[in-house]
Amino acid sequence: MNPVLLSPADAARWTRGTWTSLPEVPLAGVSTDSRAIAPSSLFIALRGATFDGQAFVDKAFEAGAAAALVRRDFPAGGSGGIAPRPLLLVDDPNAALSDLARGWRLASRATVVGVTGSAGKTTVKEMTATLLSALGETAKTPGNFNNEIGLPLSLLSMTPDARFGVFEAGISHPGEMPPLADTLRPELAIVSCIAPVHLEAFGKLEAIADEKAGLLRALPPDGTAVLPLDDPQFPLLRDACPCCVVTVALSDPTADYSARDIDAATGSFTAIARDGSVPLRVETGMPGAHNVRNALLAIAAARSLGVPWDAIAPAFRGVRRPPMRWQVSDLGGATLVNDAYNANPLSMEKALETFAAIPVLGRRFAVLGDMLELGAPDEADLHRRVGRAAASASLDGLWLVGERACQWIREGALAAGMPAAHVTACATCEEAAERVHAFLRPADALLLKASRGLRLENVEKRLRELPFQSDSIELTGLKADCILGVLPEERLAPRKVLLDIRLEGDFSRPSATDDIRDAIDYRLVAERVLEAVRASSDGLIERLARRAAEAALAAAPAARRAVARVTKPAPMPGLAASACEISATPS
Repeated sequence: MNPVLLSPADAARWTRGTWTSLPEVPLAGVSTDSRAIAPSSLFIALRGATFDGQAFVDKAFEAGAAAALVRRDFPAGGSGGIAPRPLLLVDDPNAALSDLARGWRLASRATVVGVTGSAGKTTVKEMTATLLSALGETAKTPGNFNNEIGLPLSLLSMTPDARFGVFEAGISHPGEMPPLADTLRPELAIVSCIAPVHLEAFGKLEAIADEKAGLLRALPPDGTAVLPLDDPQFPLLRDACPCCVVTVALSDPTADYSARDIDAATGSFTAIARDGSVPLRVETGMPGAHNVRNALLAIAAARSLGVPWDAIAPAFRGVRRPPMRWQVSDLGGATLVNDAYNANPLSMEKALETFAAIPVLGRRFAVLGDMLELGAPDEADLHRRVGRAAASASLDGLWLVGERACQWIREGALAAGMPAAHVTACATCEEAAERVHAFLRPADALLLKASRGLRLENVEKRLRELPFQSDSIELTGLKADCILGVLPEERLAPRKVLLDIRLEGDFSRPSATDDIRDAIDYRLVAERVLEAVRASSDGLIERLARRAAEAALAAAPAARRAVARVTKPAPMPGLAASACEISATPS
């Protein structure tokens, strides 16, 4: 891989700038932060609302910069008593950064892919870049560097050897997409979806779609647009395309790429290509039906650029989740899902839907926060909608952070039937963590989701500072439908039987979490129960408890004892419920 080396002559031509003196070495990339200067790089003195990069030019040279790009009014004779250094004088360093990136991009041999959308941009970018890597070196946006500063810096990090470049274009205000698209000049563009985000600036959904469509309008006539056919804004997006359009949809067979046999808990599915290719089983490793659509977008882009059909499924094994995007980790034996990088109504609802679908041995909890930049008058209703989604997600507890969440998400959750005792308003992330800590036990699961401004990752930070008990796992109030579904319905009506399991043992060692997750598979319980009751329904509750305890113990080798309690509600008012508690120990 050859490094990024900028020619001083090219830099001057692309930015319409003037050198006070030429650098003694080729420019090894660019930097806008004097604290993180790469040796021999070009320091670009950006100016913002609260800072002026020209105040840090001396520090940039001291740190190893070979030259600096500054405004024409900068004192060329040096500053702070230091000797004159090579300066590239331009009218506006901020605009020059985009000019420099555009020049580098047009000089590159790489095929450039642009990704935009209201949600899922980073996931689609990561998937697409991974699939294209099967054909050659592929550059991509680092993190979420997708705005008027981040996108040019991303382009300028693309090496001369790159065969492909996959870059995000993110916007939050009208008029931002055209200059991004002009800098990027993509040959292929992907729109992930259109959702109510940044409504404070755009006012309505159609305005958001029209701004996103600015990336499509920048495509050449021989380019390709990859669009979601099942998005309500598809007609507007399609009409903006001056080129070929490739479509994807979760279930619409008229799309060029669709899916069937979707497992939302794992994000696996069978990809169907309308060109007649053999159906392909894909394992994304990312739960949620929305990630299936993200994968279809990436597949459509990769296929359009020449990735073989049989290379698609293996390539998905290399996809990595960015931080705080459904980042799953262990927390004292519980499962923590940190999806707190950002949030909008669509991503909130999809996160809750997915969280409800993943296997959890214990209870489900969530900490949700404000969704920002929605604007009046819609933000109240959009937050209430998330509250209703939370009430439908089988949560055993909901903690809220932020004024909007504490008022409107709470109202929506209560209106949809969530018990008031299960919803708690918190003033800070730290308070939410303290309250969650009082409830969270091994085998439970916790979801974190809010807009970036809430910094909800501080909930995780505080939780990791607090001690967790690790000597038992409490699984209370589990509906045993998953077990009873294999039994003749009349043998144990009503079917809403409650199953409680307590596993006791040493769950503090590293392998304990894997042991616990193995215990999630209730098929083992169901098979053993079914085996025991095929001949007779006599003593079915006792048999169910015994087999549940034995199966849980077998699935968690770290446990020294398992206690299972089965409670069968009364068949009619006035009659007593029946229950049985059975314990099992290793033989």
